[in-house]
Amino acid sequence: MDTRRLAAFIKVVDVGSVTRAASLLHIAQPALSQQMVALEGEFRQKLLIRSPRGVSLTPAGRALYHHAHIMLRQEAEARRSVSEPELVVSGEVCVGLAPSSSATSLALPLLRKVREKYPNVILHIREHFGPALTELIMKDAMHVAVLYDVGPIRGLSFETIATEQWCVVGLEEFFPIGNDAIPLAALADREMFLPVRSTYPRARIEKACRDCGFSPHIIAELESLSTLGEALAEGLGITILPLPVALELQRVFPVTVRTLTEPEIIAPISLCLKDDATHSVAATAVIEILREETMNLHGASAT
Repeated sequence: MDTRRLAAFIKVVDVGSVTRAASLLHIAQPALSQQMVALEGEFRQKLLIRSPRGVSLTPAGRALYHHAHIMLRQEAEARRSVSEPELVVSGEVCVGLAPSSSATSLALPLLRKVREKYPNVILHIREHFGPALTELIMKDAMHVAVLYDVGPIRGLSFETIATEQWCVVGLEEFFPIGNDAIPLAALADREMFLPVRSTYPRARIEKACRDCGFSPHIIAELESLSTLGEALAEGLGITILPLPVALELQRVFPVTVRTLTEPEIIAPISLCLKDDATHSVAATAVIEILREETMNLHGASAT
């Protein structure tokens, strides 16, 4: 298959006109039209609907447009790899991390390890809640995300790589003396800071509370961990957090961390990838580091 035809096909679709595409590609319009006809002949499918207003895609054309982008990325990656026998891992990789989860504790270890092993890789780390992350991955605007398993979602795969145990965090005066573990029901009358609505952590905590026969007494919804830490340190309330996040907060603020029982609150953390994505060498390397660091983080927090 002539990938130059695929590139020309993408240009025609993007600008919506064979004539305009021919001008941008610096080729004659009849020659470009002939390439489109040849492409349709090769696939034995009508790909473009031509009208006085320009061109639009048939269902077959939409499928080819999607796969053509992937094939051209693969070709570019193959050419780069072959032209660099001593392959230098380089490029830009976008990683998503879900806030209010242990994923946020991965940012610094990930930056450190990527800098150490692949100094020519530029990381883009973005924090969003699950729905925003999955949408970015579907749009090929992000390579990978670490989030709570919100699947199944068609076109995405979720690889569970760790399990989070959640705990209660606040000043020591809020908790019974000498009790390492606290029954969730004991928090019924406590004033709480929780994540915003329509997020997995909020839904998971509220369900656990309902199962214990009470609704949490929420006094504020906080997204910033630094603001949350300051509010906890002033004794304004308590919160429920994943253990790695709670321990990170405890290193900065004078708060107490207690495990929860009756019931325990446990949630899976997953690596989210697009099913048909073709990852560069850099993205593949970063994804592997992400797996390792997630397992290291949860292994360390469990000890």
